[in-house]
Amino acid sequence: MSVKKRVRIVIFVFVFLVLGIVGFILLRAGLSAKVPAVEKTAEHRSVYFGQYPQSMLKDEALIAKLNKLEAKWQSYGYYNGNGAMGSAKQSDYAQYADVVFAGKKYRAVRLSQYRSHHTHGVPQVNWQSERFELNKTYWFKYEPIEWIVLSEEEHLLMSKMLLDSQPINNVIYSKTPELDLFSECYYKDPDFRTFATDYASSDIRQWLNDDFYKTAFSQEEAQRIVESNLDNSAWSRRDSKFNSADTVDKVFLLSYDEAKNPAYGFYALAEKEQEVRTGFGTDYAFSQGMLGVTDSYHNGTMWWWLRSAAAYGRLNVAVNFQGSIRLTFDLPYAPDCTDSGIRPALRLDSLDK
Repeated sequence: MSVKKRVRIVIFVFVFLVLGIVGFILLRAGLSAKVPAVEKTAEHRSVYFGQYPQSMLKDEALIAKLNKLEAKWQSYGYYNGNGAMGSAKQSDYAQYADVVFAGKKYRAVRLSQYRSHHTHGVPQVNWQSERFELNKTYWFKYEPIEWIVLSEEEHLLMSKMLLDSQPINNVIYSKTPELDLFSECYYKDPDFRTFATDYASSDIRQWLNDDFYKTAFSQEEAQRIVESNLDNSAWSRRDSKFNSADTVDKVFLLSYDEAKNPAYGFYALAEKEQEVRTGFGTDYAFSQGMLGVTDSYHNGTMWWWLRSAAAYGRLNVAVNFQGSIRLTFDLPYAPDCTDSGIRPALRLDSLDK
């Protein structure tokens, strides 16, 4: 290969990288001089069901009493890597403890380091540092979960708030780790058999139906949640090679089609901004690493995951700051990204109990 041709290739790669980074910044930050208008749709009614840590305590006297309690600390088992794809391993840097005091339940959270933006990345100072100090105990109150009723007939509910922040998968792999931005696909396994966007085998699916399910609902409440038959197809027919197997779950993320279903009160046009699709996070979700943008443009809104795979085997679909459904951008927003909100959905046996 001639020197001139090599130079052209290097220039092309450099320009591609710069354009990709600029595009990522514009897409995620949504640079604008004013807050865009977000159209309202018909009001959804709400119901309260289950409970989850949400608001951070500010009462210093109560905090002092809680700090004196004997607490059983447990590790979240969150993942961090060394920057290379497939390097993520579990760590004990994030811990929690649940206590009951004066008839009310609280969760304590402490961090010895901040959560990395994506699990294969090294720990780093991020938006968590704007709200939380390292090695300090923060207390969150268990509060009733408010759910938006998407369908009276189906008894389908979606949490009003983004309740947590978790990746689609904790560890992802690439056939060409030195070229992350150009690799065709990300995989869940080192043998490259399962796409990292695959919902049926995903860690977020397991987390929803295990960690979240056991934390948020009593045994009596759990019995009221009915199983849902889920179509886990990719967001479009042209990307059907990334379809995931159908599943039957108690708790789940909405799909691309569900999040733009007019029968559920959503706009059929995915790109259309919508208030009911716009997500706001709880204090607890921020403590878990959710992106914390509070400027006038974003107005405290956050991205939240959908379960549908998108293009290239490395992108998932999510809802952006203004309630528009978008493809998640490439690195550092891969399926192992930790900063997107979790907005669970479920169906109940009845809405009248």
